This record gives sequence, C-alpha cells and structure tokens, in this order.
Amino acid sequence: MNDNVKIIESRKYGKTVVGCIGKDKNIVIPYGVQTISAHAFAEECIQTVKISETVKIIDAYAFSDCKSLISVTLPQALLFLGKGVFSGCTVLSHIELNEKITAIPSFAFRDCKNLNTVKIPDSVVKIDRTAFDGCGKEMKIVCNKGSYADRFACENNITTSFLS
Repeated sequence: MNDNVKIIESRKYGKTVVGCIGKDKNIVIPYGVQTISAHAFAEECIQTVKISETVKIIDAYAFSDCKSLISVTLPQALLFLGKGVFSGCTVLSHIELNEKITAIPSFAFRDCKNLNTVKIPDSVVKIDRTAFDGCGKEMKIVCNKGSYADRFACENNITTSFLS
C-alpha cells in the first residue's frame, strides 16, 4: 500500500482516498482504490499524480487549486469526473480523457490557465459550458472531426486539432 495517501473503506464506494499524508509532491494512488473523494487533494502542493487502473470515480473538487500540479495520469477504467475536479490547477498543461468518460462536468478545468491540450474521446457526449472557463486562449481540444467535442469547441471558439 502507498504511504502518502489516506484510504478509508466503505461498502458503497469500496476503498476511497480521502487525502494526503505527509508532504510528498508525487502521489501514486494504489491498486485497489476505487474512488478519490471530494476535496481529497484540494489546495495541496502536489506536482504529479499517477492514478491506478482500479479508480473509477474522481469526485468533486478532488484536485482543485493544486497550484503546483504539472501532470496527471488518468486510468482507462475511469468512469466519472466530479464538478470542478481540476479547477484552479494553474500549471497543468495537458490532460487525456479515456473512452469510458461520457461527460465533462461544470468547472472541471476552470482557471487552468496553462492548459494547452485536452484530448477528448468520442465517448464524451456532454460538456458543461463552464468546464473550461478561465482557461488560456492557447488551449485546444484534440478530438475526432464531427464528434461532440468538435461541435462544443466550435460553438465555444476553442481551437481544435483532429485525431488521425
């Protein structure tokens, strides 16, 4: 088990990460964890996060205002992102969502001023209009032409780059 995260277990959500232990800047969410709770790492000085393939839910504001967060590796098993999950992560530059994600919630990447690239799969069929509020003008959505993400980008004057 990883010694830099606090884990609780419940019948409803299984093993859940509820926060940091210590000052480690590089977090690894261990195998077996299914959920990262709301506000679990909010305002922490973490730089990198590697999330195990067993995590299916990242709840609201889990990584909000992590001003030093450079890199996040999301698992392929991830099903749900909560509201404001990465809001205020001002140095985060890229994120790649997997094929099981179907929605990007409100304020998900709000004020991520250095977010340059967001790769969005065809499985995403809902993007809240506030998901990218306050992101820099350099941001582009990487997606398939004609996808929901492509239409969202066009309607919101966000640059797109198409997958080949």
